[in-house]
Amino acid sequence: MMEDEIGIPVQWTPLCEEYFQASKGLLERKYCQMLEKLEKLVMQRLFELTKLNMSGVGYKQQEKISKAIRKTLDGYNELALLMTPPQQTPTPNQTLEMVTVADFDLLKDTQNCC
Repeated sequence: MMEDEIGIPVQWTPLCEEYFQASKGLLERKYCQMLEKLEKLVMQRLFELTKLNMSGVGYKQQEKISKAIRKTLDGYNELALLMTPPQQTPTPNQTLEMVTVADFDLLKDTQNCC
């Protein structure tokens, strides 16, 4: 068997502690990646809003960023509910309001991520 060839004594099953710990680590990693992506998009939105006041950045660019934030936020919210303890799950409007006030405290968790 392949396990014997690479020196794995017992194949993990969903009931094994090792399997549980690996699954938990994978979930935490995905959560951190989603949080970092959300932070990037929120900061991009904030910079675009700043540019809008200076150079007239187009409405379509703003729409693209908003859609990307919503999609990423949906993914973040799914993972946030699976975390132990569950993390807060803001709505798209709450997130965009945070952006306009530059008050995005949700992302302070990124410092604790992988």
